Amino acid sequence: MIFLKLDDMKKLIDKKVEDLSELLGATFDETLILFHHFKWSRDHLENSEWFSNREHLRRVVGLDPIQQDNKSQTEDELTCPICLVSDSKDAFDALSCGHSICKSCWENFINDKVEYI
Repeated sequence: MIFLKLDDMKKLIDKKVEDLSELLGATFDETLILFHHFKWSRDHLENSEWFSNREHLRRVVGLDPIQQDNKSQTEDELTCPICLVSDSKDAFDALSCGHSICKSCWENFINDKVEYI
């Protein structure tokens, strides 16, 4: 059995939360709250409704709603629901569920999944 020192355990948790923050497009604190809500299960969090109904899940876990800016968006532009960056439709991939995410977030997600195989 391996025992970790408290500092080592904190560093390990912080690294996992930072990595997941990037994938979710959430702050460190928000990701920590989400992780806690899903009993520290990365799989449950990744497969939650975060990507399909983020506002509902934010309410469930007690996070404030996302403040929307009033910038106008053209018809040829999309906003990534993960990183919240707006770009042309060419910078996005369509998922089988009908949602679109930017190619950068999609690449990060795939790389992250491959790392755990």
